[in-house]
Amino acid sequence: MLETPKPVTKALLRELAAMDEPWCASLLMPTHRAEPENRQDPIRLKNLIRRAEEMLVEQGVRSADARDVFAPASSLVNDPLFWSRQEDGLALYFWPQGFQQLHIPAELQERVVVDDRAWTVPLLPLVTDDARFFILALSGETVRLFEASRYAASERPLPEAPHDFEDLARFIEEEKQLQFHTRAAPAGDAGDRAAVFHGHGGGVEKSVRKTRLQEYCQWIDRAVARALAAETAPLVLAADRPLMATFREVCSYRYLFEEGVPGNPDHVRPDQLRDRAWKLVESRLKQSHRRAVDAYRQAAAHGRGTHRLEDVLWAGSQGRIAALLVDRTAERWGRFDGQVGTVELHTQPKPGDHELVNQAVAMALHQDAEVFAWPPDEMPTREPAAAVLRY
Repeated sequence: MLETPKPVTKALLRELAAMDEPWCASLLMPTHRAEPENRQDPIRLKNLIRRAEEMLVEQGVRSADARDVFAPASSLVNDPLFWSRQEDGLALYFWPQGFQQLHIPAELQERVVVDDRAWTVPLLPLVTDDARFFILALSGETVRLFEASRYAASERPLPEAPHDFEDLARFIEEEKQLQFHTRAAPAGDAGDRAAVFHGHGGGVEKSVRKTRLQEYCQWIDRAVARALAAETAPLVLAADRPLMATFREVCSYRYLFEEGVPGNPDHVRPDQLRDRAWKLVESRLKQSHRRAVDAYRQAAAHGRGTHRLEDVLWAGSQGRIAALLVDRTAERWGRFDGQVGTVELHTQPKPGDHELVNQAVAMALHQDAEVFAWPPDEMPTREPAAAVLRY
């Protein structure tokens, strides 16, 4: 049985990319969350395992040993529980003394790669194009805080917020029954009587209702401020416009997003809230992309940027990569000589070859450089990699 899947983080990709093994087999495939689409997934995995075994044998591994390597994955082919827990993609990595499984919330292309390290390029968008953010969904009935990304959303506890129904019911009931009562002044107290307000309408009632709505939002804001005290990710509001406007007036969280998701969120699924909020956050991500491209072009103009693969790898071998932009669809098989900085490319992988774009990514991750993996039409050059150099 394979181990419990881990979330995909930059630290995990760095760990996978840093391995130094005789070989690592990377099996990637799309998966499906429900029937009937997921019925073909076990067959797809079985075919990938067979292909990976053949590739290991070609590299000199005995057939029996190759079968043993993939035995944990083979046991899952007919495991209905495993297939019932899938997301949109599956990545399995095997090396002589270990394995790693990752359930991916994004579709992956079917692929088997055998190299000296894990093939991480297809997973890079999960950590480089997946801006983390929060959603605060407010109404008169519920208060929910979600931690979200492009691919997932999970509810986060919001201690001390009025998300208990009794708290909300009391607040709503007070709003509905706004009234001020007075009693007759005692004899001798000349005419001091407070005004009495019943029903709806009236400037004083509106003022009181606004004050109570502000108090309600302040109560929520205090809870949000405590929950997100150490955070810098944007917070997107989902609420009807009057409540949204009032919360903005009192919000103390510095990273409140300038736009929100209007409308009552009570009957909106978390994934729908995530998709609507992501459209807003994505615009900021695109700005980040433009800044990265501009930074590369400026660096290239001053001799601190390169798009020649051999130069990128040479800089990586010297720890000089500050930022790396790669075409996430590109593969370049060959050999890099780290002693002299030369590259030998082959149209088809040959024994002893490595996937060189993945090797450049591994170097950049090891140096804690910024790494971006984009479609080819978003790259600043037609080459598979471009680097901003530290010096």
